[in-house]
Amino acid sequence: MQSNSFKTSYITPEAAEKKWVVVDAAGQTLGRFASKVAQVLRGKYKPVFTPNMDCGDNVIVINANQIKVTGAKESQKVYITFSGYPSGQHKATYAEMVKRPNGYEKVLRHAVKGMLPKGILGRKVLKNLYIFDAVARVYLTEGTGKITINKRELADYFPSELIQFVVKQPLNLLGVVEKYDIKANLTGGGYTGQSQALRLAIARALVKINEEDKKALRAEGFITRDARAVERKKPGQPKARRRFQFSKR
Repeated sequence: MQSNSFKTSYITPEAAEKKWVVVDAAGQTLGRFASKVAQVLRGKYKPVFTPNMDCGDNVIVINANQIKVTGAKESQKVYITFSGYPSGQHKATYAEMVKRPNGYEKVLRHAVKGMLPKGILGRKVLKNLYIFDAVARVYLTEGTGKITINKRELADYFPSELIQFVVKQPLNLLGVVEKYDIKANLTGGGYTGQSQALRLAIARALVKINEEDKKALRAEGFITRDARAVERKKPGQPKARRRFQFSKR
């Protein structure tokens, strides 16, 4: 006598086939776009979806600075943060948030995070989300210092001398401005986002050529997209920003 097996099978982290998905946020509505991204991150569309496992795909979001909100959310939607200390609560509207460094990335990541499970699994899944305003691909060859962006000269593509200086910062630091010819393909973002993405790509390409240059580039913050100075821990204090505590007698 034959019988059907109703045994439930669960996927393991080793068996999960994680793919890379690139999505364009240009013209998309924040909430609806974030819900679709969260579904891909969780892997709910997969037949092998397991609620307690990270079985979703990796998601790359481009043109994050072109996302939009509907109605009066720019002025009515409020983001609240609390440091845990007295007078540590801060509020900012959507319009104020997007004006900050990496503002669009923060609001999109905040929206996606709210649609994921809370706890260890949610934090692990959120690490599979990569958000970029602009994407750059760079090809370095030995030459005379000619930089071509999307088949156009650097000065033609970026008329601003300040932006040109930002692009050449890693080359100036290592003194190799006239040593390499650079061909770059840029997509998404505005001039500022594209220049920072291109600077990051050039710095990483230089590290690929000479690993010893990584220390100097990292010290200037060229290896990461948004370099920020980290406050070091003070001797005798439990945290960097926490003051000494005195008890009243």
